[in-house]
Amino acid sequence: DRSEVISRTGPVKARALLGHVGVSKLRSFLEARVEDSYRRNVARIVPLLQTELRLTESKLRATDDELQSLSLDRLRASANAYRELFAKELCMAIEGTVKANPEMFGETLDMEQIRGGSYLHQEQVQSEAWQQVMETEVGNVKHKLYGGAQYNRAMRE
Repeated sequence: DRSEVISRTGPVKARALLGHVGVSKLRSFLEARVEDSYRRNVARIVPLLQTELRLTESKLRATDDELQSLSLDRLRASANAYRELFAKELCMAIEGTVKANPEMFGETLDMEQIRGGSYLHQEQVQSEAWQQVMETEVGNVKHKLYGGAQYNRAMRE
């Protein structure tokens, strides 16, 4: 566009007309709009980028930790510790000293009576006198017991 104006009007007259020819004004206008839009949105973009940076860095640290845990020495130490624990637990199981969590495997007296049944009728078991005898003579009625403690409670009952 510029070369066409210069060739038709001459270099002297073309100087006054060149500002109005072509897309240079449109280009500078669009560049100014893009820069303004960018400057207005920088305040919103930077925190998002910082958040992404923190997330990416934490994922990188987790990956590095995981890779470090895969070293031959750490794997060998972990395998040895597991082997020792397994051998110890196996020995205890063979000797009969396995410890079970009473909260998980234990039963209250009500649970025992429901599962195992009762020699008394339902009305007798639910009477207030029976409940008082259970609490004073048997004890641990509401506690979950397992193993020997549960056996001793059954014997007291």
